[in-house]
Amino acid sequence: MCRTRRYDVRVLDVAGGPRVLEQTAPPWLTAGSLQLSGHPLATVGLALPVLQPEQALLLELRPA
Repeated sequence: MCRTRRYDVRVLDVAGGPRVLEQTAPPWLTAGSLQLSGHPLATVGLALPVLQPEQALLLELRPA
């Protein structure tokens, strides 16, 4: 991952969106996508929701 390049992060909706345990999912998750540079992705990462049992979240990162 290049720290200066921008990346599109999105949820791959393979079998329906995941069910979360939280009252409110992270804003980027409800928006469906997010664009960030590689630096925060590499150093901080993303806020991920707490999922209900037997749920999965598959993310795709692509250069913008």
